[in-house]
Amino acid sequence: MVSDQFNLTQKDDPRVSYRTASETFSLGRSKDCEIVIEDPHISRVQATVRSARNRFVIKNVGRNPLLVNGRPTPERYLKDGDILTLGKMHFVFQAGRPSRSTPAESATEEQTVVVSTPEEEAADCRLMIAAGDGETRAVPIDRDKLVLGRSAEADVQLNDPLISRRHCVIERREDGMFARNVSATNPLLVNGESLTECRLYSGDRIRIGTYSVVFVSNLPHDVGQTDAAAAMPAPKSNRALWGVVLMVLLAAVCYFGYAGAYKPWQIDRTIAGVARLADTGNLKEADRQLKELLSRRLSVEQTQQAKQMLAQTALSAAEEKIAAGDVLGAKKSLSAHLSVYGSGPETGKLWDRLDHYSITLGKKLEAEGKSKQALHQYAAVRDGSLYRVEAQKGISRIWLESQHQQRQEHTIVQLLKEGETHFAEKRYLTPVNRNAYAVFQAVLLLDPHHVMALKRIEQIKDYYLKNGDSHFEKKQWKQALGFFERYRIIDPENKAVARKIEKCRRSINAKSSASAAARGDAGSHQRQSDQQRREIRQLLESSGTESAWIMKYLFEEQKGEADTETPW
Repeated sequence: MVSDQFNLTQKDDPRVSYRTASETFSLGRSKDCEIVIEDPHISRVQATVRSARNRFVIKNVGRNPLLVNGRPTPERYLKDGDILTLGKMHFVFQAGRPSRSTPAESATEEQTVVVSTPEEEAADCRLMIAAGDGETRAVPIDRDKLVLGRSAEADVQLNDPLISRRHCVIERREDGMFARNVSATNPLLVNGESLTECRLYSGDRIRIGTYSVVFVSNLPHDVGQTDAAAAMPAPKSNRALWGVVLMVLLAAVCYFGYAGAYKPWQIDRTIAGVARLADTGNLKEADRQLKELLSRRLSVEQTQQAKQMLAQTALSAAEEKIAAGDVLGAKKSLSAHLSVYGSGPETGKLWDRLDHYSITLGKKLEAEGKSKQALHQYAAVRDGSLYRVEAQKGISRIWLESQHQQRQEHTIVQLLKEGETHFAEKRYLTPVNRNAYAVFQAVLLLDPHHVMALKRIEQIKDYYLKNGDSHFEKKQWKQALGFFERYRIIDPENKAVARKIEKCRRSINAKSSASAAARGDAGSHQRQSDQQRREIRQLLESSGTESAWIMKYLFEEQKGEADTETPW
C-alpha cells in the first residue's frame, strides 16, 4: 500500500530532492506552490498532484509540457520509478518514505561486503562503495569484468531506483582498468563528469545513483595522471615565453567563456522571459521576441524550444480571436504563422486547429446560403486531416443540392429516363446539371429504396474504383488520383480510398522533388527548401488545394475541353 509521502529526486543530482506529505498540492516555479522548482523553463504553476485510491495523480496545468517517461502527459497515475521531466530537469518519482533494505536485500548485500583484513588489503584493485546513509563496504576486483547494478544478477547489487538493473561494468584490459556505462537511461559520473567509458586511476570517484564508489589500486600504472605529473620535476622555463602563453590562454578563456557559457545563458534567460510574458497574456511581445530569437544562431535544443513556444503563442492568439467570435480572423492568424513556420513537428496541433476553423467557417457559410464560399472552406481541409471526411461530405452535399433545385418538379419516370441517357453516354459526374449521378440521387430523394437508382450509383462507384486501382497498381499516380478523387465525391467515407489518395499525392510530390534534386547542384538543398515553402503557401490558399479541381470538374461548364483519361 502506498504511503502518504510524495518524493521527487533529481536524476542527475540525487542530492536534490523534494518531499511532501500533503494529499493535494501544486508544483512549479511560483513561491505559492508547495514544491518550488526554480527553473525558468517550468511554468509558474506547472502541475497539481492529488492522492486517489492510495496512488498519486499528476495533472499538467501549465503552458509548458510535462513528460512522464519521455511522453507528454496531461494527466495520469504515477508509479514508483517514473521519470518526470519538468522544463530541462528530470526527476525520479517515489511513493512512501525511504526505508531500509528488506531482509532479503540485506542478505544479498552482505554476500558482497568484504571485511578489512590483511587478505583484502593485499588485493591489487578494489572498489570502496559508500551508500547514501554512510555505510561503506569494500569490494575486491577479482575478475576481468565486474557488473554493478540494481538487478540480483549483478556482481555488485546496489538497491536504488536511480540505478539501472545493469548500470555499469568495471573491466580489466591490457592497458589498465576501465569503467563503462551500459545503462540506456541513467548516467555514469566519473569525477563529476558524465561519461560513457573511461580509464580509471587510483582515487577516481564514480557516482551511481545515490552511491559513491572510489577506485583504489596498488599498481604503479594506476597512479593518477595528476599525481604522476606532480612527482616529476618542473623544467626551467623562459618567463617571456610563459607570459605570451598565459596571455593567449587568457584570451581563449574569455572568448570561449562568452561563446560557450555567457551567450547560451543569455539566450536561456531570454526564453525564460518570453515564458513569463506568455504566462501574463502579453502574446504580441512574446511572439516578437521569439521571432527575433529565431533569427539568431541557437543550439538545436534552444531552436526547438523557441519554436514550440512560438507555436503555443500563435495558438493562444488564435484562440483569443475565437473567444471574441472572429473565426475568420483566427484562421488568418494561424495561416500567417504557418506560412513561415509550418514545416516543423511542433506545428501539428496548429494544422489540426486550422482545419477545424475551416470546417466551422464552411458550416456557417453553408447555413447562410453562401455555397461557393463554403465550398472553398471545405476544400481547404488537408488530406489525412481528422476533419477530411466531414469536409468531403460538405463538398458532396453542396454539389448535389446545387443540381437538385431544377429537378424538384420532375417525376421518377422523367428522372429515370434522363439518368439512363447520361449513364449510357458515361456522363457520370459531369457536366454540371447533366450527369447520371446527380439525377439518380434526385430519384432517391423521392424514393430512397429505388432499386434501379441504387444499382446505377453502385455501377458508377465501381467504374471509378476499378479504373483507379488499375492505374494505382501500375504506379500511374496522376491517373489513379483522378479516378479516386471522383470516387470520393460519391463515397467520402471510404478509408481505403482515402489512404490511396494520400499515397498518390505523396508519390507525385516525391517524384517532383527527386527530379528537382537530379537537376540540382550545390544549391539544390536551398531549392528544395524553397519548394517546401511554396507547397505550404499553396496549402494555405483560401481556396484550398482541391478547390480548383472541384470548380473545374463539378461546378463549371468546360467547353471544348477533352480528357482522354476520364470519360465525361
